[in-house]
Parts: sequence; C-alpha cells; structure tokens
Amino acid sequence: MGPAAAGEPQGVPVPPAATGAARAGGRRRPAVLVASALLAAAGLGLVTAGPLSAQAAPMSEPAGATSVAEELGLRGAPASPVSADEAGARLHEIAASRAEREDAQAAAA
Repeated sequence: MGPAAAGEPQGVPVPPAATGAARAGGRRRPAVLVASALLAAAGLGLVTAGPLSAQAAPMSEPAGATSVAEELGLRGAPASPVSADEAGARLHEIAASRAEREDAQAAAA
C-alpha cells in the first residue's frame, strides 16, 4: 500500500469499494454475465438437440402409383383446333348465359 492519505490512520486498509477499481469492474460484470449466459444456452442447445426427427424421409415412388384420373377411368382427349367462328359463337353463348344469370339475380333481389 502507498502512503496513507492525510487524516487517515496508518495501517488501516482502504476497502476496494472506496477505490475506482471495484466500480470499473462492476460496470463490466453484467456484460460478462450476459455473454456467459448466452454461451451456456447455445452450448446447451447444441448438446441437447440431437438428431432432427422432424425432417421428411426421402420420397420414393410407390410400385403401383397411378394418377387420380387413371383411377377414375378418365382419358384426356386431344384438343381439336377451334376456328375463329366457333370461338366467337362459344364466347357469345357464354356472355348471353352470364347476362341471363345477372338479370335473374337482379329480379330476385
């Protein structure tokens, strides 16, 4: 210990709280505690995680796989080309039926 300050009896130790050393270490202590808690939590998570059981197994094609359409007996017919006149006639029919539905809904309301 250095020389005693004026008014201080010789041989009396100065408590660490009276010096700046204890206060400086006190400011760093929460950061050290938080860092060590984070490291402990991360380590605990890695140790206890184990193998991931929620992962899906690789898909394999079943031996007798068929589509729903095949099961129902539906066969797709190749689309035949439609002429411009036929397309116009179909569009006119769709528009007319829609207008009729809208008129019926308006009359019912």
